[in-house]
Amino acid sequence: SQVQWNFQVLSNLLDLGMGVEAAAAAPRWNWSEALHVRMESDFGDPALATLKAKGHEIEATPPLGGGGRVQLIRMDPATGQREGACDPRVEGSVLTADR
Repeated sequence: SQVQWNFQVLSNLLDLGMGVEAAAAAPRWNWSEALHVRMESDFGDPALATLKAKGHEIEATPPLGGGGRVQLIRMDPATGQREGACDPRVEGSVLTADR
């Protein structure tokens, strides 16, 4: 769901210190019900196997196939410099504009 994808991207930015491009492209997961979790396969076999061993039903999707589409703009409050990224899961681009 969108809320789960948004949370993951924000966590990538704020908790893991990723840049906007890396945060948008990072693997995603989506919990649907009970112990069923859809995960992009580029989380890696160890992560998928660990969750399976804990009883989760894992549905692996291709890289960039787990869903969610984000476009990001981040502004450095000290410099005013903006950085943007478009999710590689969807066609898009980042444009710059003078103020």
